[in-house]
Amino acid sequence: MGWKATDLTTPVTPPAFADPTANAAGGTQRIFFEAMRCRVPLPPWFTDLASYYFPAENSQHLDYRSGGHVHEILFDENGWSTHDLSSDASARVPVLEGPSAMEFEGLQQAFYRGLDSHVHELWWDIAGWHHRDLTALTGGPLVHASGPACYGFLSQSTQHVVYVASGQITGGHVHELWRDSHGGWHHGGSLTGITGAPLGDGQPTGYAYEAQYTQHVHYRGVDGRVHELRWGTDTNGWHYWGSPSDLAGAPAASSDPRGYVFAPQDTQHVVYTGVDGHVHELWWDGAWHHNDLTAATGAPISGSAPIGYPSISCATPSMSCTTPTTTTSSSSPGRPWRRTRRRSPALPGTNDPTSWGSAMPGSTSR
Repeated sequence: MGWKATDLTTPVTPPAFADPTANAAGGTQRIFFEAMRCRVPLPPWFTDLASYYFPAENSQHLDYRSGGHVHEILFDENGWSTHDLSSDASARVPVLEGPSAMEFEGLQQAFYRGLDSHVHELWWDIAGWHHRDLTALTGGPLVHASGPACYGFLSQSTQHVVYVASGQITGGHVHELWRDSHGGWHHGGSLTGITGAPLGDGQPTGYAYEAQYTQHVHYRGVDGRVHELRWGTDTNGWHYWGSPSDLAGAPAASSDPRGYVFAPQDTQHVVYTGVDGHVHELWWDGAWHHNDLTAATGAPISGSAPIGYPSISCATPSMSCTTPTTTTSSSSPGRPWRRTRRRSPALPGTNDPTSWGSAMPGSTSR
């Protein structure tokens, strides 16, 4: 094996309308996407997808927004079914951006930006689905122009939501909302304000590095560079950790970054689309390095923000392309990136894909 890029569309699959979402649960990798039913232009009603695996019930969950509601396509022992989570949770504020979703310690959670620019949470426990307005609950600021992103920190039994807040002419400060181990939500403040980091633009990405007991938030700055905020007990909280793209000599970003930890190699990875249209990887093994995955694999130019996830023995970023395909790249430990291709007539992807790996409980799907 080794790094490779694969065109996942085939002659028997319908053309993709928007971005895929993927998971790697139970030893199987799955790709979900919105399909075109005809080859004519359609109005832009498409939505980003968010997916996760819920081990407590051995179920697959695919969340999306439609008609101002968060809907879910569920696969469990009874097969496929659909559910209106907003209605189930009696959530009255329409969805504007999102959702971002995850499972964490027996809970299922979906976060979104409402029409009121508040961060809202839909959460499931044994009693069913519930709704919380996290902005009203915590006193956090309004969301800027993108949706929130979520992740879990198993070592502390905490959940975290990060987003760019409104209030600036261009971009905004990156803020954190977090849930403690007793279930209480808090406003963690402006992470860029606390650390003196540059303003952010778009949607941040966050993850916990459990092996080092740290949290990491990466975001695209208003300067186009990828910036890192790091939380650790060794630094007594949040600090600005510099620009990994600058440190690695990588180009500026045209998309939001997505990050994850690859536990088998004890490495961190951040993927994004550069201003050159290539998918770039920043990876950390004690220092930041750069790979141009598009150039290394011969993959087509990206038309969206890529997403990465770990899958047991390999790390896999996926993307939508400006060619009529949906493409993934993957690598096994110690092997270079490479690409294989199965070509078919499909329409270009236009939004950002999302994915997650079962090797990272509590990691975000967006």
